Amino acid sequence: MRRCWLVSMWLLFFLSFEVRASEVLSPEFIDGMSYELNGRAAMYAITANMAARFGRGPKHVYWSAYHRLESFSRPRYRAFAERFGIQLPGKTWISIKSKALSGLPVIMLPSIFSDLRKRTIVYVDKLRALSEIGPAEESDFLDYMVRQELLQVKLMDLLLRNEYLAAEELVADFIARESLVGELIPKR
Repeated sequence: MRRCWLVSMWLLFFLSFEVRASEVLSPEFIDGMSYELNGRAAMYAITANMAARFGRGPKHVYWSAYHRLESFSRPRYRAFAERFGIQLPGKTWISIKSKALSGLPVIMLPSIFSDLRKRTIVYVDKLRALSEIGPAEESDFLDYMVRQELLQVKLMDLLLRNEYLAAEELVADFIARESLVGELIPKR
């Protein structure tokens, strides 16, 4: 009886958790994705705070558009993290970080975002490398991740040129394109 129970439990475990070789993620990939998930969570909070800070006017339009991008991306990143058991960042740390950045004096923002833009350009190459070592069946998401990061560079360009209102159309076009791409990709 006990042997039968052990075999039943083993079969249940084995059948419940199908593991494909491509789902065994490298520590380098998990670390890179954890860093990216942290960045997305931080930008989601920062953009919400900045949109609220600039309650109306061109800067509000800019930060609201940027927040729409982060809101659009958020379920994709969350689903990816859940599929592969990658822990999402803690809300407390993200909240502290976002409030600190979004509360800085307006005069400091151009230099901060200029530096962030430079680092983001370098980071795009890291994301490309990360997507190469990621699961092949997730190539659509990993390609999206790179496209989304490139859009952030464009958004920072607009911010640094004080072209706040142009963010609305840029983000709307991106979301429309990516929504269409999402509809064309077969569901698993």
